Parts: sequence; structure tokens; C-alpha cells
Amino acid sequence: MALKILFSPSESKISLNTNNKFNGKDLIFPELFDKRVEILNRYDEFLKKANLDDIKKLFGLKELEESKQLRESLSQKGSIKAILRYDGVAYKHLNYRG
Repeated sequence: MALKILFSPSESKISLNTNNKFNGKDLIFPELFDKRVEILNRYDEFLKKANLDDIKKLFGLKELEESKQLRESLSQKGSIKAILRYDGVAYKHLNYRG
């Protein structure tokens, strides 16, 4: 039996550049991988077609500048486990890496 601890996402995140592409092998519930890919594909299509106001509305942002990075596919960007990405107080005290 595995112990699972739930943490809420943190406002603070570490900016890490990884070469790990999204492949699903490290995700919980691997049987949902195809659904995750479908969602990412829909998101990518939205980013390609949406205007800047649509994107700002999606993210709840008042200000956002157009950039090449904004429209890049998430599947082509580096990925990292959330437990390693977030950097709030609770995550620091958890000391996952230690």
C-alpha cells in the first residue's frame, strides 16, 4: 500500500529547462495517456488559432504580449514532475529531493 500526500499547487515555481518531453511513462494512471494527448492536441490547436484576447481570457490575464513561445506546442517543451516544479513554502518543507 502506497501513501499518497496531496499538495495544492504553489504560486511559486522553479524555472527549469529540461529535455524530458511529455511521454506519459512517469504519470499516474498510464491508461489515461491517450486522453491526455488528445487534450494537449486540442490545446495546441486552440493556441494556433486563437487571438491574443482569447488567450488572455483563457488564462485570466489582463496583460500578455504576443511571442513565439506563447504558441509553441506543450508536447515539444521540456516537462518535469509537479512536485519538482513547485517551490512554495509547503514544498520547501516537504524537501522532496532530500
